[in-house]
Amino acid sequence: MSSNKPETPDSREDTSSRLSALLDEGRQAKRSRSAGRFVWPIVGLVVVVGLGYFIWRWAGDMAGVQREAPKVAAIIPLPPPPPPPPPPEKPPEEPPPPEEVVEPKPIEEPKPIDQPKPDEAPPKPANDMANAMEMNTDAQAGSDAFNIGAGSGSGMAGSGGGGGFGNATYGQYMSYMLQKILREDERTRNLVYRGVAVNIWLDTAGQVTRVEVARSSGDAEIDEKLVATLRAVGRVDERPPASTPMPIRTSISSRRPS
Repeated sequence: MSSNKPETPDSREDTSSRLSALLDEGRQAKRSRSAGRFVWPIVGLVVVVGLGYFIWRWAGDMAGVQREAPKVAAIIPLPPPPPPPPPPEKPPEEPPPPEEVVEPKPIEEPKPIDQPKPDEAPPKPANDMANAMEMNTDAQAGSDAFNIGAGSGSGMAGSGGGGGFGNATYGQYMSYMLQKILREDERTRNLVYRGVAVNIWLDTAGQVTRVEVARSSGDAEIDEKLVATLRAVGRVDERPPASTPMPIRTSISSRRPS
């Protein structure tokens, strides 16, 4: 059986003190838990901030190493080029020797080309041109060195076939005959010209087919008159030899009649 003893004032105080102590311990434990709830996040934040700062510093150091500015090579200026050497001194010029005075020589006047005279006989063919010949010119008294006489004006006639002419002799004959025609024709008898050369073409019958000036007199009007007169000759009295090359070149000249 339990005995129910009445509580004394001392026992009541002990119980109250114990309850107070228990309450104090509970409050302290509660405060400790509350304080721990705030401290740990702060500690974690401090740790994270510290790690971030450490990483930032490390990255900055690495960037500083990688981004090191390139070294610029020092440029040493080249020394200026040496001044050009002074030009060599020219030796004193010697005075030019006195010029020799050359007296001009008198200019010799060109000698006139002698024209064949009517009484000069040109080369004769082998048969001496025994047969008389006629040509289309004004009537003349007598005959010339080739036995050419004035005819009726119907043309030139002769023995034909080149007779005893060779190529060289026929060319001399043509030169003499054309000179005579130009001297006697009224269109050309008073003309003055020197050193004119003409080319003349003949067919096998001795007909004049073409006349050209090979060397001009220097006067176009004189050249035209000479060509017109020679073209009007018609047929020459002697046909050219078959071996004569065409054209036949002939030189003609004329002095002022005295």
